[in-house]
Amino acid sequence: MITLKKVTINKYKSIETEQSFDVEPDVTVLVGKNEAGKTAILEAMHKSNSYLNERLDSNFDFPKKEKKRFDRSKTDVTVIKCTYSLTDELMDSIQDDIGVGTLTSAEAVYSTSYHNTEGKFDVLNIDIVKFFDHKFQKHDIRDNRFKSKVLGARSVSDIEALSGRSKAGKMEAFLEDVRDYLPTGDNINASLSRYVIDEWIRQHLPKFLYYDEYYELPSEVSIRDIQNRTSDDKMLETARALFELADINIEQLDNESNYEAYKSELEATAVDITLRLFEYWKTNSNLRVEFDIDRKSDDYSNAILKIRLFNNKYMMSLPLGSRSRGFNWFFSFLVWFSKIQVEQDSTYILLLDEPGLNLHASAQADLLRFIEYLAEEYQVVYTTHSPFMIESDKLIRVRTIFEADHGTHISDVANEKDPDTLFPLQAALGYDIVQHLFVSKNNLLVEGVSDLTYLTVMSAILESKSRTGLRDDIAIVPIGGADKVATFVALIRGQELNIACLLDTVTEYPKKQKVDDLIDYRIIHQKNVRYFHEFTDNGANEADIEDMFEREEFVALYNEALHHNLKVDDLDKSIDRIVEQIRNVYKKFNAHYQVSKTFAARAENEGFLSEATLDRFDKMYKEINKRFED
Repeated sequence: MITLKKVTINKYKSIETEQSFDVEPDVTVLVGKNEAGKTAILEAMHKSNSYLNERLDSNFDFPKKEKKRFDRSKTDVTVIKCTYSLTDELMDSIQDDIGVGTLTSAEAVYSTSYHNTEGKFDVLNIDIVKFFDHKFQKHDIRDNRFKSKVLGARSVSDIEALSGRSKAGKMEAFLEDVRDYLPTGDNINASLSRYVIDEWIRQHLPKFLYYDEYYELPSEVSIRDIQNRTSDDKMLETARALFELADINIEQLDNESNYEAYKSELEATAVDITLRLFEYWKTNSNLRVEFDIDRKSDDYSNAILKIRLFNNKYMMSLPLGSRSRGFNWFFSFLVWFSKIQVEQDSTYILLLDEPGLNLHASAQADLLRFIEYLAEEYQVVYTTHSPFMIESDKLIRVRTIFEADHGTHISDVANEKDPDTLFPLQAALGYDIVQHLFVSKNNLLVEGVSDLTYLTVMSAILESKSRTGLRDDIAIVPIGGADKVATFVALIRGQELNIACLLDTVTEYPKKQKVDDLIDYRIIHQKNVRYFHEFTDNGANEADIEDMFEREEFVALYNEALHHNLKVDDLDKSIDRIVEQIRNVYKKFNAHYQVSKTFAARAENEGFLSEATLDRFDKMYKEINKRFED
């Protein structure tokens, strides 16, 4: 019914000057390095309308270097101002009550200060004429003199003064009706605004739920501590949530029959949480949750709640605390939030401080899916400095947090300049580029862009002659050298992609060893690693893609690209590779790309290519295509 639209924070801990940011209707991500002030932002929002009724306290929350000056000034400071947007459904209900057009804006502003920690709404934008017109029509008031007096009223007292002056029943009914909408104050607009807030808006004001790692459940927790509620330990809050979720009355645990019933409830709760947990936790699906109550005496208050994880694969259980911190966070949050979901009395906005901080990248991806699920029902604001908690296709959600000379600074991504703050975003983009570099299910890894050019153009030439080219569903991926093959293949393992390599002959030991290791460790099949010397049919033991051409053809391309006058007779034919033969003449060869570009430019006039060259490429494409057959 109400959506948070904008937040303005001032004079809260590291936030020394007023800072504002827009809030997305689903997920908003606050990105910044450590100590930038991300947690302070969530804390301030939480204290605006806390689920746990936590309030502002200037002794702890006001910026320290200004605290004494604030105390002496005796003035107040608006710390958190939240601008909410009213849904169309709520606006329709309000207009049915006070008249169409009376509430001129679908926004409500709720502010909290150090002297008014409970918060208050700003006066709404009210068109009082529209309100009175609505009531005139309802009561069939046609007396223009009476209407004029009503519209000329400047205060609630002026309206009350009209009562009793008219004997007409319709007018008295009108005034009695209007008084119900003007409950307090002298100002008519402010009074009607208060009515709308109290009757329609306040009940829908979302509560903020702040969650961080300190809410994580321990392996064991005392029933007495849960019952006493004397500790503000956040872990106990989550433990209490677990008992409430299981519908367990702690005070009745001393009754044996009740104990068995509650044991059953705990088991049912464990099953429910296990199913929900592993819907999103994909890192290890062999676990199941177990709850138990260990009663060491007949006194229920001495009982201990135990939480364990049973591993179905190894047929053993361990305390929750023995699992990774990342798993503990995910599990504890699910328990805590599951209890919140049961409560239907309020709406909530979730504030998550560094969620998944201790999770592996793949588990953070699971957490992102869970957050998207939460966002279907709740607004979520979370902080992070992990690139894996940032979706590069949804950067519109990101707000950057930067520690400036004047304290914490909040901005949109487009306005951020600090390289440390931008790093997680840049890393997220880089990771996304790598993930999408492999644009096909079938990928042929080659060493450089020149290979890509030769292979693409030659495939088109052969197909134009009704010969074999590279299959359309195979993407050619330049990786920057044979030494990077191992890294690229390792990066995309588990992506369910088909990979083959077409490489220059590898002779240097470190590079060759890396490629051989891929085969030896069965990361890639030997038949899927092919070398150009297999297709050159010139008896050479080494070859590059340039050796697929007849020497005369390649020399002609080289001369055209580099404006040289190299002759085939200048080449030392005892050297296997033509690139090395040219380097032997000119002492260097750095023209791979230039020559491939020249080849592409001459492709329309492919008559310069010999049948021998076409046959080599034809044979090579047939072999490569086989590597991707089902």
